[in-house]
Amino acid sequence: MRTVMLIIVLASGTTAAWLLSADAYTFVLIAQCSIFALWAVSYNIVYGYMGEISFGHSAYFGLGGYSLPILMSHLGVTFWAGLIGGALVAGLAAVVIGTVIRGTRGIYFAISTFVFAQAIYLIVLKWTAFTGGDNGLPSPRPDWLTSSRSYALFCLALSLTAFYLLYRVTISPAGRVIVATGQNEVRAKQVGHDTNKYRIAAFVISGLFSGLAGALFSGLIQFVSPDVLFWQMSGLVIIMTVVGGAQVFGGPIAGAIFVVVLQDLVSGLSSSNLNVFGLNISRIGEHWPLLLGVTFYAIIVYEPDGILGFVSRLSRAFSRSKTTVRASESRHAQNGA
Repeated sequence: MRTVMLIIVLASGTTAAWLLSADAYTFVLIAQCSIFALWAVSYNIVYGYMGEISFGHSAYFGLGGYSLPILMSHLGVTFWAGLIGGALVAGLAAVVIGTVIRGTRGIYFAISTFVFAQAIYLIVLKWTAFTGGDNGLPSPRPDWLTSSRSYALFCLALSLTAFYLLYRVTISPAGRVIVATGQNEVRAKQVGHDTNKYRIAAFVISGLFSGLAGALFSGLIQFVSPDVLFWQMSGLVIIMTVVGGAQVFGGPIAGAIFVVVLQDLVSGLSSSNLNVFGLNISRIGEHWPLLLGVTFYAIIVYEPDGILGFVSRLSRAFSRSKTTVRASESRHAQNGA
């Protein structure tokens, strides 16, 4: 136990020292990782726990992103109120959409979410007087969050708080019913649970925190455009969730960090003029989605449980090898005696 505590203290001290010496761009990456990790964990409430795939979660991310600047500019609310408002607007949309599609399952559920998301995207795109259309809207930050460091630490703290709340949801009695519904809805109904009610609840919780992530993202780039509502954003959060591992709570966090860092590293090649075996590979940076797609395919085929699933498997293998070694040493000691 003392060793574990020592490792935690040393790791915390190292992380704190690194954060104090990091540059502005590093803090932007930290904020991106925090925001997308929050979105991926929120999405996994529907995908990993409820057992449904949603092709429309960009709607809630985008509604949260748009609500922040609209509420601040039109109603004059504070940044804090704008964040809460963004989450509530996305949650309200999830209530309406979840109620309408509550009877759908499987591919019909996925298509329904996609249709609603595209409808919201087109409304935002065409309602130029209110949303700015293609030009988007500026999304200002308060004075105390103007620096990259302060905003990154703010996003990190808020995301960690959200992770705790979402984790408590997953281990609560209602969360266990949601998991049971995803695993075997017929049996959940047979024991007396109103599965549609729990499915709507899971959908709303997911939409609520997705909206919070969208509002934070809007504040990060200090701008919002219809791109955040496009279907490709829904695909991105699915990739993050699956790559990290949807079967464990921390999987989407690992997946989000992996995708954000991979995008940054590969995109950086476009300005590096890097040569490998005489071949200039700098142009790979211009096509980072291709590399992401190949990585996504490889993980689905060779490691369906994602990054954390792979780590867990290695950990179990290491534990088994240690047990085998100890048993062998014990036998040798008995034979020697």
